[in-house]
Amino acid sequence: MNPPWIMSWDHGAAEIHPLGGMLGPVLFTLPDGRCVQPFFVAPWIGDASVPSLPPLLQGLRGEFPCVPFGAERDTPIPGWQGRAAAIGDGAAHGHSANHDWQLLDRGPDWIEIGIDYPAGHPVRRLRRRVSGRKGAAALDLMLEVEADRDIDLGIALHPTFRLPETAGATEIEVAGLIKGMVFPAPLDSTGRAAPGAAFARLDQVPGVDGAVIDFSRLPFAAPNEDLLQVQATGGAVRVVNRQEAWAAHVEYDPVQFPSVILWVSNRGWTGFPWSGRTRALGIEPARAAFDLGQTVSADPDNPLVRTGVPTFFHLKAGEVLRTKYVISVEGLS
Repeated sequence: MNPPWIMSWDHGAAEIHPLGGMLGPVLFTLPDGRCVQPFFVAPWIGDASVPSLPPLLQGLRGEFPCVPFGAERDTPIPGWQGRAAAIGDGAAHGHSANHDWQLLDRGPDWIEIGIDYPAGHPVRRLRRRVSGRKGAAALDLMLEVEADRDIDLGIALHPTFRLPETAGATEIEVAGLIKGMVFPAPLDSTGRAAPGAAFARLDQVPGVDGAVIDFSRLPFAAPNEDLLQVQATGGAVRVVNRQEAWAAHVEYDPVQFPSVILWVSNRGWTGFPWSGRTRALGIEPARAAFDLGQTVSADPDNPLVRTGVPTFFHLKAGEVLRTKYVISVEGLS
């Protein structure tokens, strides 16, 4: 893998990696002088077997855009077959998450990178800017998606945070949560949430055994792998790490991204490279149908669309979709 670009500002320093345009690790300097690195960085990075992994997993870390979001399933989930046309780039979370980005420009406290998509792809290029906010432990981020032809496209952002070892030490607060749905099939035998179940509160999610599960407090003591999609109007998620006395904030445009996908990876997957050692929490603003890929997300008759949840952007040829979002950290007393 090519070396990262390093960017710093008066309240932190960040790595931006060419592969996937992935951001992380990032050291945020808090007013009390502490430095906090909130992002997940895959524990297998540096293993000898890493080159055998798909590019997305080789350097999985921090935050990156997914255009299109998700991956096509070899065996469709009943009721979620997806009638939209496949893009066919064959890459989980899109071409940009699996290939090297190029440096476009940079300043003392910001960096701009971009990636061109292959000829014939409905997406022409992406541009991404990461800026340190002067006087604050905060990053301002911008993403531009330029369409090459008319396309309905499922897109998500992919911030991923570390989960501590102590059970229940992380709290999740989703502003303006309206409703949610559990992924419609088991991710793993360790899954706690009932596949396809609907819920109105994060602390009252139906479980596989009929119990009510509190997904607002993580990690669980026992291993689990779960995926939830919530519809929310507040445009903000707060991740509170009580064990280390900090909170991270993800702020985004809730009109552009009406859903947040919560990926809870807590030592459930035991195959390589996960190896039962991964503690990660994805907080993923999305206009997509879970991570089921383009054929489902762009299907105007998928089950989420039928319940009033938009799952794709409609882009015209030459149109540029632009979104801004913020990731910040505060200290807790």
